Amino acid sequence: MKKSTAKNEKVYIGFDISQKKIAVYAVCGDASCKNEVMIANDRNEISRFLSQFDDPSKVCVVMETGTHNVDEPVY
Repeated sequence: MKKSTAKNEKVYIGFDISQKKIAVYAVCGDASCKNEVMIANDRNEISRFLSQFDDPSKVCVVMETGTHNVDEPVY
């Protein structure tokens, strides 16, 4: 997933969570940064992914999940 080039842009990230994978969607002010990647549904993988962003105050994460999605919570 490509980082936003403008320093003032807010990045919106959606996690579509299943038991083993998370489909990650990101949108920022520049339509060219729309992207999708898959990551493992694992605490370390989620932390690694989110650590790519230089300014956490510019990142908004939303998660879609249900009771059938995970065996153990990963919060």
